Amino acid sequence: MSCTVEERNRARGVIHELGKRSDVIGTDLIAPARDPSGRWTIEIALDTDGLPAAVVMILGEAEMTIWDVGPRQSWWHCTAVV
Repeated sequence: MSCTVEERNRARGVIHELGKRSDVIGTDLIAPARDPSGRWTIEIALDTDGLPAAVVMILGEAEMTIWDVGPRQSWWHCTAVV
């Protein structure tokens, strides 16, 4: 299996885990060809006032890097890359 396939599968696993959380409004997986970073990227929308430690743990366990966290209108946004 190629590195890209492994990274994609890891990102999909993170999305699956995040989907179990009630404070996650939604997620989006962006392919390397579509993202300026050239890496698999997950965008997360959160119904919280900040980035919960449990979400950080999910991302950390999958060895993802958090790039951006901040408020957006009435929700929070997080971007993480594999």
